[in-house]
Amino acid sequence: MAKNRDAFLGGKRARIEIIPMIDIMMFLLVFFVMATLKMMTGANLQLTLPDSSTADTLPPQPVLLGVRADGTATLNGRAMDRAHIQAELARLDAAATKPAIVIAGDKGVSSELLIDTMNLAQQAGASQISIATEQN
Repeated sequence: MAKNRDAFLGGKRARIEIIPMIDIMMFLLVFFVMATLKMMTGANLQLTLPDSSTADTLPPQPVLLGVRADGTATLNGRAMDRAHIQAELARLDAAATKPAIVIAGDKGVSSELLIDTMNLAQQAGASQISIATEQN
């Protein structure tokens, strides 16, 4: 009986390749994990929080002002020219919570450009200005 079957199938037995199936399952797992993470941050729950007499206000997030060696600047990751940065910093400074300004410059940035950026933030009304460095 086995000889007849082998002769009919061409002498080869059918095999199930499991490695491509594992690759597809891993791809689907990563896809659904990433999609779920995106959905969690975009949930935008509308909540009415209860009152508390001992509640503390959260400190404002610092504003990151990046300066590149070629003179271009970014404000919280968005490229802007210096006039728009000063206007945006003035708008943020006029708010009830005055954010701290953190200036992050490339290694090749001159000290003159860093000081010019600090002056730009001071002219916009910022009082808490610091320069970001990397620890050795």
